[in-house]
Amino acid sequence: MDMIYAKSDPMETLQEHTDRLLENLSLLKETYPQVFLGTMDDRFEELLEIAVRYHDAGKVNPYFQNLIRKQLGLRLLEVNTLQNIPHNYLSVLFLPIKKLQHEQGFSKQQLKALIQAVAYHHERDQKIPKASEIRGLIQILQSYRSLVEQELDIETNPKFEEKNLKRAQNRLEVEDEHYLLYVLLKGVLHRLDHAASAWEKVEYHADKSIEDTTYHYIRRRLGKDLRDLQKFTYGHQDHHLVIIAQTGMGKTEAGLLWLGKDKGFFTLPVRVSINELYRRVTEKMAFVDEEGNPIAGLLHSNALSYLNSMAENAESDEQQLEYSEQIFKQSQLLSKKLTFTTIDQILTFPLLFRGYEKWYATMSYAKVIIDEIQAYSPRIMAILLKALEMIHQVGGKFLIMTATMPHFFLESLEKRLVLKNQYIKRVFTENTKRHKLSIKESSIFEAIPRLLEQSKNNRVLVICNTVKRSCELYRKLQETGANIRLLHSAFTAEDRAQLERAIIDFAPNQQDRESKAGIWITTQLIEASIDVDFDELHTELSTLDSLFQRMGRCYRNRELDREESNIWIYTDEVSGIGSVYDQDIIRLSKEALEDYNESILDEDTKVNLVDQIYRTEVLADTNYYREFKSALEMLDTLQPYELNRSQAQKIVREIDSVQAIPRIIYDQMDNLFTEYEQLLIDEKEARKKRDWQLLKELRIKRRQLREKIERKTVHILYQKVNKKGDLSPLPTRFKGLEHLFILNRHYEFDTDQLSGRGVVEKEESESTEELFI
Repeated sequence: MDMIYAKSDPMETLQEHTDRLLENLSLLKETYPQVFLGTMDDRFEELLEIAVRYHDAGKVNPYFQNLIRKQLGLRLLEVNTLQNIPHNYLSVLFLPIKKLQHEQGFSKQQLKALIQAVAYHHERDQKIPKASEIRGLIQILQSYRSLVEQELDIETNPKFEEKNLKRAQNRLEVEDEHYLLYVLLKGVLHRLDHAASAWEKVEYHADKSIEDTTYHYIRRRLGKDLRDLQKFTYGHQDHHLVIIAQTGMGKTEAGLLWLGKDKGFFTLPVRVSINELYRRVTEKMAFVDEEGNPIAGLLHSNALSYLNSMAENAESDEQQLEYSEQIFKQSQLLSKKLTFTTIDQILTFPLLFRGYEKWYATMSYAKVIIDEIQAYSPRIMAILLKALEMIHQVGGKFLIMTATMPHFFLESLEKRLVLKNQYIKRVFTENTKRHKLSIKESSIFEAIPRLLEQSKNNRVLVICNTVKRSCELYRKLQETGANIRLLHSAFTAEDRAQLERAIIDFAPNQQDRESKAGIWITTQLIEASIDVDFDELHTELSTLDSLFQRMGRCYRNRELDREESNIWIYTDEVSGIGSVYDQDIIRLSKEALEDYNESILDEDTKVNLVDQIYRTEVLADTNYYREFKSALEMLDTLQPYELNRSQAQKIVREIDSVQAIPRIIYDQMDNLFTEYEQLLIDEKEARKKRDWQLLKELRIKRRQLREKIERKTVHILYQKVNKKGDLSPLPTRFKGLEHLFILNRHYEFDTDQLSGRGVVEKEESESTEELFI
């Protein structure tokens, strides 16, 4: 053997791959020195460089080399012993631990963290072998020692330190003194390794500042002064903050100003709102580089599809589509200066899944914004609380922004010793009176006469708690011939995107909009996702925090200019109690509103009401609080590495959903599946010819086609619908499409009129509210 290969697609030597990691290490030192200055160990930088240089030394194993040589069409190595031992385990044999300890003065604890960072930079199901089990392989590896030293510019012992395998076996635990050192070593090594393997930089646009872009946008483009909230966050960039502020006070800009010049992650609970925020920051605020390319990243389960849809509307489609792939890949690598994302992409590390250190280590030099925290379930709020605690421990910063803050969350934050007195809380409200309530002891169907009358001259919004109830009301109103549209989660992704654009066009949050009239029926998906302003809201009773978010879609930034109520709440025959909303919280919410019937509800009162019903003493005996407490206790005693990342993401998403194509749509997609199959065939041929550039281009085309296919799916709860026998697998399980199903239910949507109910239940009596997300 005269050369050690690291990868075959494209071909890369071990030296080239390691050099790429070292380049990224230098880049990280230069762009974010706080990674190295803020750690609890003053020799972190030295240990990390050692880990980088040695992490793949085990790839010299002839078994591994022959796998690559076969792919490259090269002659295979002839050796007596071939054992398939993960290279990361073998790499620790090359570490000269005695020399590092006795000559360079590293402690045993530091070296154990180093050994384990190298040994577990890939998480394997296979256990680390004992030296006695691989004696023959160790002798072969020693024969290549000089070649490894030459390629990696490292020193090794003439006789391997076999004890390193044993030192790697008993993993460091959370309680160990050097656990955080291990987490940071392993996590940053993951970042460097993954970026190098993708031929990307570990960080991009580190010199760019969202703070400057936001400030100039407010002052120059909008011609406004900073508002009090924005001044406060701008002046407290070095603190953890909890901000409670009503709708329309510039929370988004306040958050961006708080990020300053640091690396940031901006999270929201709903993908459509993240998409709109990404578009706004990229296009309106022009957070772009010198070539006009976006600096921000976008990361959620459907991000690439959205980026591609943006690119398809651009002039140079091919170039823009390729750049969309790049933005998404860099976002996945956590390489962007600012990333708009959902919490399941970056805040799953409290579940300590295999490989969680990559995300957790990134938090050590980043800031995280959690917007609309009240939208999450009690179990997810427990995970977020644990995440904030861990972020603080590792040196990161957080900002919570919300219009309605559950008080028990803050109480729990204070009780956790790690975060006690470590954050600043502020409430920002204005005296604007926007909402007058009318509370009706009737079902929302009783609203139909008023809906018809008011929709002649006004924009009327109706919000139901379930998909089924929204469809029932839609059908009844359809019979009257009213101008009506429906939006909920049971539409395909591409149809839902059309509807979301349509509702924004119908009721834009603008002062100089044209006059329009009609009715839109929707579900709670509109609460924290779509920037609209209606003239009148009719809603089923929901929890107070949910209700106040719904109210924010009516008279969004306007002073109330009418005598009669603009908010109508219906408290009888309410759908979704128990399945969507906790029964106890619904009861408490109804009681809290009783004194405000036919009254104006100001912003301070909204904040106070939420504060009152979400106190620990009020919730103590509710299932809601018990779920929060139980989840927090579980997180405090969780054993690391029992989950993989996919399982952790499912827990945070709280869904067991699948993507399914309605049968009527699937039957018209033969051409797409034929094209997809041909691309798979072409990729296979390109791989045989070792035409790596063509292979890359074909893969990009296939990913784009997959996104096009996925836009024709709905997300549906697998266990519920599969019991009814309504899911079928695709006839051919193409690579990359194994996750898709066919939904054997009628689908109703007119793309010209933007009308229809989406997925339709089989029988009127059948409940669809449990099937959709």
